[in-house]
Amino acid sequence: MVRLFVLGLLYARPRHGYEIRKWLETRRTDLWTGVLPGSIYHALKQMTKEGLVRLSSTEHSGKRAREIYTITARGRKEFNRMLREAWRTPPKSIPTSINTALTFINDLPRREVIEDVTEVIAALEQLLEVWTSGDWHRPPSPSQKWSKAEYTIMTEMIHASFINGREHINADLRFLRKILEVLTKEK
Repeated sequence: MVRLFVLGLLYARPRHGYEIRKWLETRRTDLWTGVLPGSIYHALKQMTKEGLVRLSSTEHSGKRAREIYTITARGRKEFNRMLREAWRTPPKSIPTSINTALTFINDLPRREVIEDVTEVIAALEQLLEVWTSGDWHRPPSPSQKWSKAEYTIMTEMIHASFINGREHINADLRFLRKILEVLTKEK
């Protein structure tokens, strides 16, 4: 996903890595996409080697030099391919790591599994609080220049995305609480 994000942002206009990183941080993409802002520079270097982006200029600001990247024709093609693939790929909604761990539940002491599940429940409850308390309806910044119609559609989609995220977190919490209930009965 990091490649899709970087290419998408560069598709809109040339940017430097720090600007891309800040864009991702201010929108908390780590919460809703799994894209970590720290992965930007590696992705830019890799995509430069692959010819998807190119270094177009260097800006100097005080002692810092910022490299400005531009998407290439090959990068535009790859962005469109990845975007189509993302729309065609069903979301992953099954907690595969927990399901796999259930297969081998008897290979760890029951007390340890109960402690681990309790910790995951606490972490998910904190995550749910973050997803519930955020202001996900901020208007676009002036640099985004969205039309009112685009913003309305985007707001509805973002709202739906966060409702979906909260529902998944709640489903995982119900599942883990059931596992915890069964494990504590068996003690």
